[in-house]
Amino acid sequence: MTLTQPSYRAQWLSDIEIPLANKFYRMHGFRGKARRYEDCAVVRDEKGRL
Repeated sequence: MTLTQPSYRAQWLSDIEIPLANKFYRMHGFRGKARRYEDCAVVRDEKGRL
């Protein structure tokens, strides 16, 4: 039996994608907010899911 490790990748968001991050935060009850002048990244699995 062979176990495979999941593959993840990080992606920096562009200024236009920051509102999508804030929408994600609101959907999951996070009170913070991503700002356009700050770096913001997401981590995705091999299927592209956050």
